[in-house]
Amino acid sequence: MSFSFPGSAGACVYVTPPVTGFPCTMSCFLKMDSDTADLVALSISDVSAMDSFGIYCNIFGTGRIAAEAFQGGSIVGSANIDSHSTGTWYHAVAIFTSTTD
Repeated sequence: MSFSFPGSAGACVYVTPPVTGFPCTMSCFLKMDSDTADLVALSISDVSAMDSFGIYCNIFGTGRIAAEAFQGGSIVGSANIDSHSTGTWYHAVAIFTSTTD
């Protein structure tokens, strides 16, 4: 299955959670067009609790591609590669095994 999200506000929202337990595996292809823009490539969130799991690029200006877990808006688990090149396609895979891993 694939989705196209035009513009920066593209999102797919489900009322019923698509994931209800661990482990949870996420995978996506991504390509950065800018060294300075943040990108949420893929994320599953409970907005009311500010909890999320996702694959991010250049989050907080770090220049990294990262898989991160947030609880209450704070990072509680993270794994990343240190740099990326603009114009290059990457296949990112994250496996979350708990609320902090």
